Amino acid sequence: MAEYLGLTRQIFFAGLIEVAMILVTLALLDVPNIVLPVRSAGARSTLRVTGMIMLCLTFCWSVVLGCVLALNSGTYRL
Repeated sequence: MAEYLGLTRQIFFAGLIEVAMILVTLALLDVPNIVLPVRSAGARSTLRVTGMIMLCLTFCWSVVLGCVLALNSGTYRL
């Protein structure tokens, strides 16, 4: 599948990690709704803070992945 998209396996795997991080972040930030029904206010607050931390980590991962993709596309042009 990675070869079909024109990506190396490492970049494809990094993209899969980013998708997983996005899904975990969405689940943690959507705590009051159906995804993770939690009744305790303390647990809800802890999950929301964890979601915010995951949001920051996902953003940093996206920047790094974007830089790697830009460098990877530049090497093919040389």
